[in-house]
Amino acid sequence: MKTIEERFWEKVDKRSQKQCWLWKAGLSAKGYGAFRIGSVQTTAHRVAYQLTHGEILPGLVVCHHCDVPNCVNPSHLFVGTYRDNMRDAVRKGRLANGENIPWAKVTEERVLAARRMYADGISQVEIGRILGIQKANVWPIVHGKSWKHVL
Repeated sequence: MKTIEERFWEKVDKRSQKQCWLWKAGLSAKGYGAFRIGSVQTTAHRVAYQLTHGEILPGLVVCHHCDVPNCVNPSHLFVGTYRDNMRDAVRKGRLANGENIPWAKVTEERVLAARRMYADGISQVEIGRILGIQKANVWPIVHGKSWKHVL
């Protein structure tokens, strides 16, 4: 019977240390490698990290320097918090934010309009109706919890 390590590494296209080592088996909808240990399915990059670097502390995620979801090269992986991962994505331009999200209904212009209307006493429900956005999205805008960069 094969060990977990043997089962895992036989599903990897290993190349040079600088290149991505691509997962050859099943992928998730987001392109991450999928690996089953017993009855538990997990991501392949997480398993690669654990096999080579050891335990991943609770609350930490395994991130990619290379930004290739199905890469399992241990030298391309690092641990961080979810926030670290999001900051890394924004810094690398991988994560759209604000009005750069293609389906976004809110723009900086609408944020300023919502805040003016709210200051003038217009209800959040009415602001949402006027701007075509849900009240749940109006509250964080008018209270400065979202779109903080828009003054």
